Amino acid sequence: MANRDAGVRTLSTTCRILLKSEAGTVELTGVLIAQPPNQLRLRAWKFSQAVFDITMNDDGLFVFQRERADDRGADAGMSRLTRGGLLEAASLLPG
Repeated sequence: MANRDAGVRTLSTTCRILLKSEAGTVELTGVLIAQPPNQLRLRAWKFSQAVFDITMNDDGLFVFQRERADDRGADAGMSRLTRGGLLEAASLLPG
């Protein structure tokens, strides 16, 4: 299995994303595409509407977050996302 994992160059999969807070849990449908060690894209939808798209590559970290009328002016949480944090999460992927 280690030899097989070492041969992995790219990874793409659908996923279920659970966002939890004190107010409750939201489940999103997602797609994850990665080319280790530093290229990753995670896109999420709810009811066929894009909610967020996180892309990391050699040029930096880019985040798209759908704006809702009741979110304007609020700290959306995505602003705390860092390249280092995303690299740490990506290091958990096989290969």
